[in-house]
Amino acid sequence: MRTTIELPQVGESVTEGIIGKWLVEPGQRVEKYDPLVEVFTDKVSMEAPSPYSGVFTRALVEEGQTVPMGEPICEMEVDGVADAAPEAVAEEPVATASAPESDGIAEDVAAVASAPESEGVADEPAAAAS
Repeated sequence: MRTTIELPQVGESVTEGIIGKWLVEPGQRVEKYDPLVEVFTDKVSMEAPSPYSGVFTRALVEEGQTVPMGEPICEMEVDGVADAAPEAVAEEPVATASAPESDGIAEDVAAVASAPESEGVADEPAAAAS
């Protein structure tokens, strides 16, 4: 069944992405999670993976084009859903970001605050290597 693939949402504050380079060509077979396209945002650079296994049929946007998150970017013939209604095909794009959403400071503070205190550890200097 032919299905439309949308630009995956990669974070709450990211609203659009720039299509960098298509990594597949029309007619090319792809497996689920194979990279389809390079996408650049103000926060991350990533390769958007295929949410399905199937055959890439066509790109709907050109390289260099700015696209809102959630907008259709390409079409695929998807394996195993030939007779399913379009509503039955749940698109679950998976994005892999090259930068974390959070700087981790809040998690570090919470970990330190909840850690049990060890007597004397903070007061003793580290042993020097000979």
